[in-house]
Amino acid sequence: MIKTLWKHIPAPGEENKVEGVKINPTDLLPADRSFYRFPGSLTTPICNEVATWYVMRNPIELSEDQIAEYTRHYHNTAGHFSH
Repeated sequence: MIKTLWKHIPAPGEENKVEGVKINPTDLLPADRSFYRFPGSLTTPICNEVATWYVMRNPIELSEDQIAEYTRHYHNTAGHFSH
């Protein structure tokens, strides 16, 4: 799934419609869909916006190459990756 996403990732500000490619976002979730729910805020200042966080109990795994590809396209995000 990740390889398919990375293969068709559009340039910033562009849209990329690919015929014959279907992505099911639930394939990016772990098989055990148990989660924790926390009240909180967004992670960028002023941090007072109301948000509800859903954190999966079991993480999915990406290779270092997949993480590097992500950060090549999406940097300065609040995403967290641990190796």
